[in-house]
Amino acid sequence: MRQSCGLWPHDCLRFETSPLDSPVVQTCVTALHVILKWYVTAFPFTVSIMSEHVNQLPLSAPRYCDVPFAPYRFVPGRHPHPTAHPEGHSFLPPGESEPAVPFVPPARWWESTAYLEGVDCYNHGFWWEAHEAWEGLWHVVPNPSSQRSFLQGAIQVSALHLQAFLGKRNGIIRLHESSQRHFANVKVPDDGMFMGVNLDDWLKQVAAYTEALLSREPIAHVPDQYPYLKLSR
Repeated sequence: MRQSCGLWPHDCLRFETSPLDSPVVQTCVTALHVILKWYVTAFPFTVSIMSEHVNQLPLSAPRYCDVPFAPYRFVPGRHPHPTAHPEGHSFLPPGESEPAVPFVPPARWWESTAYLEGVDCYNHGFWWEAHEAWEGLWHVVPNPSSQRSFLQGAIQVSALHLQAFLGKRNGIIRLHESSQRHFANVKVPDDGMFMGVNLDDWLKQVAAYTEALLSREPIAHVPDQYPYLKLSR
């Protein structure tokens, strides 16, 4: 994804009075100004934003679906908002909308593309995008339900990692506490698995990782300790 630098030629060029300030030179300068303004309008100056975001984190895990990742991992304040900005990676023109996410019960979690997409995004540091994928499913599951509580908790864990990337200690603490409250409402089967996740094991990993984040100054991710979501049928 690329972003216009917003410069017009008159912002970039400053002409000073000089011995060459003749009508002929001024005519040439005016013509050049017109040509440059047309060129910038037709072919906007662009700057890459890829070097500024979390793609540099070495997070990697097996994929669970074939939905392509977005061109960039959204970080607030650094990139075009994915859905609100015309240059966002998921922006839709007025009048268009995302297709409805079908309901899939937790016992058939592997049939939910939205769920698997969210897991893939989470495992590769696309935390805002994971939130969006899971939220689509969250909207269509029964309320209240264990599935809804599980998805809400997962969304908040994903947001926790984004807060960590931004170095926001209070956000990490708040989201970890609220995610725990949601997970406490999940009725986990006797085998300990919920939507393909060994929930108790994963929550212990999340808690340990949160503690590790908060112990660092400045706060920073520790990729080799990252609590990946590992799905199993």
